[in-house]
Amino acid sequence: EASGPSETHAGWTDFYVVQSGSATLLVGGKLTGSRLDAPGEMRGTGVEGARKVELQAGDVVNIPPGTAHQVVVAPGKPITYLIVKVKKAS
Repeated sequence: EASGPSETHAGWTDFYVVQSGSATLLVGGKLTGSRLDAPGEMRGTGVEGARKVELQAGDVVNIPPGTAHQVVVAPGKPITYLIVKVKKAS
């Protein structure tokens, strides 16, 4: 129902599986206003220089470790998606 924060993860890959609705995924580029949120996880206020990818039901997206990303939801256009986090091999 609302946009999430921008983020990057050092130790895992995110797989997004879109179940319904639509949104714009900002991916790549650099976090703006970044801060350490948890070990290995940076959160920010946006993503500068990102590529825009339109998400819709049925899409599956792989976001590798260290890649800035943010899901931007248009007002009144909710999205439902599952996130599977896969830890990077040591």
